[in-house]
This record gives sequence, C-alpha cells and structure tokens, in this order.
Amino acid sequence: MNFAVPFIERAICEIRYPATLTYHQKRLPLCQELIEKKPELAHWTLNLPTINLRDKAQEEDSNKIFSVSSKGSSLLFRNPGVYDNFTALAGYLLIKTTQVLEIENLTRLGVRIIYFNECELKETFDQLKNLLVTRLFNREGIERFGGSIKDIASVVEFEKNKYNFNVRVGPLSPEEIEGKVYKGEKYYVPKEKINPSLLVDVDYFRKNCSSSEIRPTLKKSKSNTQEVLNNILSLLKEEL
Repeated sequence: MNFAVPFIERAICEIRYPATLTYHQKRLPLCQELIEKKPELAHWTLNLPTINLRDKAQEEDSNKIFSVSSKGSSLLFRNPGVYDNFTALAGYLLIKTTQVLEIENLTRLGVRIIYFNECELKETFDQLKNLLVTRLFNREGIERFGGSIKDIASVVEFEKNKYNFNVRVGPLSPEEIEGKVYKGEKYYVPKEKINPSLLVDVDYFRKNCSSSEIRPTLKKSKSNTQEVLNNILSLLKEEL
C-alpha cells in the first residue's frame, strides 16, 4: 500500500510542573508580555486557574492555542506547515513561562505530533484496516519500533534513549475525515475530498527533568517522531 507525503495535522508541546503560588501573582504580567511579543495570540479567555491565548476569537477556529496554569502549560498548533514555526513558538512561550514563574524542575515534558497519511485513490478503507491487522498489530510489527516494549493495546508504549513514546495508529474513513471529527476530537483537514488515511499519533516525552531540556527536546522532536512514522509506513509498504 502506498501513501502520500505525511501531513502534520497538529503539534503539541506540554510541560507539567508542581503547583506554584507564583503563578497567581505573575499570570497577568506573564500574559501581557507574551501578547506583546506574540501579537497573533491576542485573543484570550480566563477559566480559573487556566488562561488561554489564541490566534482567533473562537477557540474552535484557532490554529494556535497557548494554555498556562499553576500546574502546567502547553501550545497546540494546528496545521503548522513548516515544523520550525511550531518549535520556535513553543520554545519561546514555554521557556518564557518557566522563567517568569521561576520553574526549574518539570514533572513531564512532551511533544505530541499527529500525522495524516493519505492512501492512494485505488485503496479502500477496508484494505487499510486489514493491512493494519496483518502487518502492524502483532508482535513482529510492534518490535519494529525498537526499544523495550511496555504495553500493547490500542496504544503502543515503548522507551528509547531516555524518552518514552506512546504511539496510536488507526485508520480514518473518508466519512470521518470529511466530518472533521475522529473519536470525539475535531481535526483540521487540508482539503474537502480525501482518501482513506492512516492516523499516526506520536506522544514523545520524559518525566522529572529540568526546564533547560525544553529546547533540546523540541529540537529532536521531529526526527524522533518521524523515525517512528517511517518505521510504520515502511512496514505497511513491504511486499508480502
């Protein structure tokens, strides 16, 4: 089975940290500074204790949403196009947040990328589902990820080079794609008509690390998640 060039539907970078009272003292000046430096995030809402900054008035229409609270912060970037657009914005927002809130230690630092991989026109949704069952959802297929396998279910978990990976793989029917909703989540779709597609959702993270690891983790995120994606696609493309 052949696939089109993978499309990044969304990229997310999230940090979690111990609850801090400093947040309640500094959230206003922090958000004012972020909006001043990144005016495309001028729309905001406050749902205590979380503040959301975004690029559109309505959250459902927004491509960039930055959330900050007393326990964590994250950037969701839909349809980033050039991946460096995402890493540059996430790096600035999250590092500035840790600096202003005086956060040195993180309980979790992660990057999540959701790839859409469109099949060729001749491929059907049933063919894609059957291929996943025969090629990927078995021990031999799972071992292609490398590292030590921790769990096999709807999500495959493994550990490699001090990072943890949660990988979700599933087929998308044209009806699900055209409805722009899959398993309760709204997705950005690049065009109105799209063939059956493979969704690959890679969550790449580490726990209990320094805030100084934000930039290096972002820098390595595309190559490390792309390696997982390439392993999956190469397995599905192999001749029987």
